[in-house]
Amino acid sequence: MADIVAYYDKQRDYELCTSWQKHPESPTLRRNIADALERRGQPADKCYNPELDAMQAAAEERRPNSYAPPPVRKPTMCTSSSIGNMTQTYCN
Repeated sequence: MADIVAYYDKQRDYELCTSWQKHPESPTLRRNIADALERRGQPADKCYNPELDAMQAAAEERRPNSYAPPPVRKPTMCTSSSIGNMTQTYCN
């Protein structure tokens, strides 16, 4: 726990608020940030911005699934013919 406190206490206010906004799904992280702010005499909800949270949640819902299966590859048929030291290959 002491390491966690030290980690958050060495960050600047704007760094704490940036982390807060990047991790709306992490109540533990937000609690640690709020505790760090209170230790500095700041309000615990200094980084809380409900409008930004709502905008990020809406953007996440609109974001397509990041996984896209690889395209199906068709087998390729190739034929080669040689004349002397020249080889020509044709594929369809």
